[in-house]
Amino acid sequence: MEDTVRKEAFYTLLENDMNSSERMERAFSDHPGWDERDRAFYTALVDTTLSRLVTIDAVIGAYSRTRIGKLSAVVRTGLEIGLAQILFMDRVPDSAACNESVKLVKIGGDGRYSGFVNGILRNIIRHKDALQAKTVIDGKPVWLTYTDQENGWRAEGNVSDQILNAAGLSITYSYPLWIVRHLIRSYKNARQILAGLSMKRRRFAFSAIDTSDLIERLAGEGVGATALPGEDAPAVFFESGGNPADTKAFREGLFYIMDRSSMEPVLRAELREKSRILDLCASPGGKSIEAALMYKASLLSCDVSENKTKRIYQNISRMHVEDRVEVRVNDARVLSRDLCGKFDAVIADVPCSALGVSGRKPQIRQRVKESDFSVLSGIQREILDNAAEYLKTGGLLIYSTCTLDPAENEDQVSAFLERRRDFTLKEQRTIIPDQYHDGFFYAIIIKKRDSTEG
Repeated sequence: MEDTVRKEAFYTLLENDMNSSERMERAFSDHPGWDERDRAFYTALVDTTLSRLVTIDAVIGAYSRTRIGKLSAVVRTGLEIGLAQILFMDRVPDSAACNESVKLVKIGGDGRYSGFVNGILRNIIRHKDALQAKTVIDGKPVWLTYTDQENGWRAEGNVSDQILNAAGLSITYSYPLWIVRHLIRSYKNARQILAGLSMKRRRFAFSAIDTSDLIERLAGEGVGATALPGEDAPAVFFESGGNPADTKAFREGLFYIMDRSSMEPVLRAELREKSRILDLCASPGGKSIEAALMYKASLLSCDVSENKTKRIYQNISRMHVEDRVEVRVNDARVLSRDLCGKFDAVIADVPCSALGVSGRKPQIRQRVKESDFSVLSGIQREILDNAAEYLKTGGLLIYSTCTLDPAENEDQVSAFLERRRDFTLKEQRTIIPDQYHDGFFYAIIIKKRDSTEG
């Protein structure tokens, strides 16, 4: 069965579909005979290749006389999936990874290069203890040699500390060089951020019942969960067992799976009970559900399309809060005058570059472009300006992103406060990623008076 699993993973990667989660779900549907082990191996092949792609390509660049950009998609993907197993999946024998990758290249229609693929992979296997990698900075190749887990990569030849720092971090944590440079420019702790993004993230859930009762229910279904010590939110994280989404407790709406960072804005807003709240970019509905349960709030939850609002409705129905949450198709970039001045709080979890979740969604690293920042900043500005109009005096604007980019975060909030002197900042925070948190930003902003007041 492993041959079929590798073949399916190969085609998933070959399609270069950056919505890989949807492609993976399709693979599961196409192979109902796969058992849990097959599904896990397929997922590991795709996720490992995507999450280590920059490192893998840098290693290929050091051992191939043909530039990686000149390789066909079939050959390149065959090398990448092979190296993902050889370098990062210890349970797969090197020989099996090499032989199966050669087969995949033949299946993909580039069998004439099977010897080339075999030679590259076997050469890398021989040098695993002292691998070389190559990246290009400002048009010049930078060669690095892997020393050990503690020391990482060191430079070959005479390069500046600045270049080595960027190249070394890019290859070590497998992030495109431009993202690494962006983080170095924007944050003093870029290495900590990259290390945090690379950590395996715990899975969390917001509980609709007492956390001790939920933990007991989950234990009865073979899923281990633990309450967060000292936390205000009724939240748990999962430790062991099967998929929490496969449990009866999940189907009964006893918990909603969401990252701990995503819970933070609504929790810290400390809204009044029975507040009237507008959630502007609500899909899939987590923050609406959290607000409905925590504050007994009534909500209008909106998003831009029928597909997105359908997801919201499915989730609020499962969580039994449909009596408190109205769902509506609405474009947050277009002012809806019938909503102006009617809400105690507005949640604006806006579209963003999503770098903060790129650790567990590695396709984002390949999809996002530096030019996206300015486009997204414009969209965010439009949404913020509209959100301001929907608030009553004294209301709260809860702005959040799942990215690490000052232009989309702190700078966006500062610019808004310059435009709208009738608002004042209550709190803002950048959440640095670690094993418990995605990278995240939120700001809680208070409307002091009507904009028409003097």
